Order: sequence, then structure tokens, then C-alpha cells
Amino acid sequence: YTYLKRPKKSEQEQALKELLELYAHRTDFIGKFARKIVEQLNEHQSVKRYFNLSNIQESKVIMTALCALAEQEQERIKRKFSVLVFKDSKRFEKIEGKVVSIIREFSGETFSEEDDILSEFNVITNPSYVYLKGKGKFQCDKEIIDLAKLGIEFALNATGIERLTVLELPITRVLTIENLTTFYEYKPKDELVIYLGGYHNRMRRTLLKKIYDYEPQLSFYHWGDIDLGGFQILNHLRKKTKIPFKAYLMDLDTLKQYEEDALMIKNKSYLKKLEKLLEDEDFLEFKDVIQYMNEERIK
Repeated sequence: YTYLKRPKKSEQEQALKELLELYAHRTDFIGKFARKIVEQLNEHQSVKRYFNLSNIQESKVIMTALCALAEQEQERIKRKFSVLVFKDSKRFEKIEGKVVSIIREFSGETFSEEDDILSEFNVITNPSYVYLKGKGKFQCDKEIIDLAKLGIEFALNATGIERLTVLELPITRVLTIENLTTFYEYKPKDELVIYLGGYHNRMRRTLLKKIYDYEPQLSFYHWGDIDLGGFQILNHLRKKTKIPFKAYLMDLDTLKQYEEDALMIKNKSYLKKLEKLLEDEDFLEFKDVIQYMNEERIK
């Protein structure tokens, strides 16, 4: 090693261990991850899934990115986030895969798509909007927004949500809808209808909490797909907002009624994930529909 001017593996392991010990005291998933990798290094197990032992600088970048994501309060475009943290618009992209894998494995959250993971930490690929329609009066700075008088869909970005104040909610319920096409086709009654514009990250949940805090007696419903992602999104919505959302048209009767339009489930891994939901108390209300989906292999 000396002759080749290469560091010994034990020295590389020690350098990475010293880096991770700086984060091991944390009580969040980053601390959990750091402690786990230190444990593996102590036992001389491979950690190449997350770190290249010969590149300690990249390891530092990965840990810096994780901490920056955990502290990210404002919604930012991915490249702007990279500039903010690394002064380089493409630096984050180079380690994004490893960062996403770490979050997926150690955060304790369930995500359907890779973009969902970063969205949860307010980092998005492109600007996104929340769409509202139905009834409700709001104020954004000095402007009054009356959805009933407007009569069309109204879009809000993250900044608009921050500035929004609820003035009136002459409605019986709030309905969030997973799919944009469904949202556009749906005709509101005495209700506020919301399309969250993709994965419901912190900013979108801020809007829901403002509505709930204004009138907690309202009924809150979520209309999602009758599939693995649909169930997971509803459960995540309930846990993160603490709002008692009810499922809308996500039951066995609905699936049977439209069974001829269902899609076949061909992926065995998908079926296993679906079966795993049956062991989780959070999904007990969907037990009959999930069992039927597994038996018939449809969604």
C-alpha cells in the first residue's frame, strides 16, 4: 500500500467512521443511518451501497445533502437546491440516487415514486400547483378569492399557500382528489375540492391544516386510486396532517362495479407489497378490497 501510495482499507474505514460519528448523535433518520453504518464498519462489512471508501469527499457531500434536506422548509426546484447547498446546479444529481436510497430505507416512510421522496423534503423537479374549486372564500395578501364567484379552478403555488388566509367555508365537506383528470371532470356540490398537484409534501399539507384549523368539524374525504399507491397516499395523508380523512369510492363495491375497467396486476413484487398491507393495522378498512385485488389480480 505504501509503495503504491494507496491508503489501506482500514484507514479508509476509519476516515468514514469519523465522518459518520459527527452525525450519530442525531435523533432523526440521519442519526439512525449514521449509527448503522458505523456498526457495519466496526464489523468490516461492506458499505458500498451508500459510500465509496476511496472517496471521502463524496461521502461528505452525501451527508451534507441529507442534512440540508432535513432542514429544507421552503419548496425549491432541485437545481436551485443544489446551488444553495453546493454552489453547483448539478452536484446534487450526482449523489441523488444514494441519498434517495438512504431516505427510503431509514426514514420509516413509504413512498411510491422517487420524486415523492424529494417532494416530502420540499425539493421538486418542476414547479407544481395545488388546484381548488367549489366553495370557499380566501385572502392572499390584499386580494379576496371567492371560488363560488370565480366558477373555475384556481391554482396556488407554495408562496401562495403560505400567504393564504381562510375567510369563509360555506361547505359540508372537503374532498381531495389524487388524479388531475378526475379533478377536472368532477362537479363540486356544497364542498371544497382540492387537487394536491402530486405528492402532498409539507407545503400542501399546510393548506389542508389551515382549512382544518378554521373549521375542524368539516368532513374530510380523499378520493384516490384503488391500488397500492392510492392506499399508501391516503394513509400518509392521515398520518402527516392528523386530519381524520375518510376514503371516498375506494372500497370493494366500487372495484366490483367497475371491474371490467380494471388493470391486471402482472408484477409479483407488487402483489407481495399489497399482501403486506394486510398485516398493517393502518389498512384494516381496506382488508376486503385488498384481498379481492390479490385474488383477482386487478387494480
